[in-house]
Amino acid sequence: MYTMVLKDIFIAILLQQSRIFHKQTKLLLMIKKSSFEFGEMYRRQRKYKEAEKYYKDEVKKGSRNAMCMLGYIFHVQKRYKEAEEWYKKAWNLGLWRLRFS
Repeated sequence: MYTMVLKDIFIAILLQQSRIFHKQTKLLLMIKKSSFEFGEMYRRQRKYKEAEKYYKDEVKKGSRNAMCMLGYIFHVQKRYKEAEEWYKKAWNLGLWRLRFS
């Protein structure tokens, strides 16, 4: 009987350690995600202000896709002038090569 109790305690400790490990791994993966992925996550949730912030971080790194996505979220918000500016920037930096090659 004493052995069964110890076995149950041991299993409970292993399960707890496993849960902690998975939470830590998930957190590390989130930290490693790029700003673009966070922008995508917020865009899908229609949280455009947050998405804009992360896309702009990626634009600083030279991401043409982030420029295009900024154009998209501004377009959805009916901010057409800003949308046009970002679409043009992406196009001028060669986004058309990615789309039509």
